[in-house]
Amino acid sequence: MKIACFNCSSGVSGDMMLSSLIDSGVNPKKLELTLKKALKIKDWKLSVKKIQKGHTKAVHLDVESNF
Repeated sequence: MKIACFNCSSGVSGDMMLSSLIDSGVNPKKLELTLKKALKIKDWKLSVKKIQKGHTKAVHLDVESNF
């Protein structure tokens, strides 16, 4: 089992936290399924893209909803 520890003294946004998990190797589809079961909120999905700005690579995540 792997454990992730976040030290966020000033807080963290949900999309940034999820993006960092995906960038560290968590499968986006498995993460989405797990969140859907835990949250019991319908009509949403994760949109994940790998992006590069200058020399910096990152994972960009959007939570898309039909509300």
